[in-house]
Amino acid sequence: MPLLTPLQSEIAWSLITIGYGVWKERHFVALSTAITNLAGFFMVLATFDIPDFVAFLLVLYVVLGVLAAYAKSYTFMELVGSKPYGSLTLALGLYESGFLAPLTILGGINEFLATEAGTILVAWVIFAIISYLVTRKLMPKRESEKLW
Repeated sequence: MPLLTPLQSEIAWSLITIGYGVWKERHFVALSTAITNLAGFFMVLATFDIPDFVAFLLVLYVVLGVLAAYAKSYTFMELVGSKPYGSLTLALGLYESGFLAPLTILGGINEFLATEAGTILVAWVIFAIISYLVTRKLMPKRESEKLW
């Protein structure tokens, strides 16, 4: 009998990915990490049963990530780093588990927020913001690395 179910493994791997982003990508995202995460987005598209709207947004997101990687724009490659990628997979895993059902209450603000796509996108943004805040708190920039 396996130690974890596939869904539990996916959630655990998402947390490890976010942790890597907090620990190693506190200042910039390496090109190799961005490319690996972009490939991971294709795996997400292939393995998760996600709403069409989310799939469309992910394809646009991957295209923007590829353009950022091609241009070697480290500022924009931050968008395809481990923190946003791990946040997306965590949101998808928790959605599949049913843990994001309380977010549908946001449908009172906007109808879209009560949909599957809205719930996943809101959770993704929330988890990404939290991961960036944790990074800033746990791994502050040294004085020599600050721009101003």
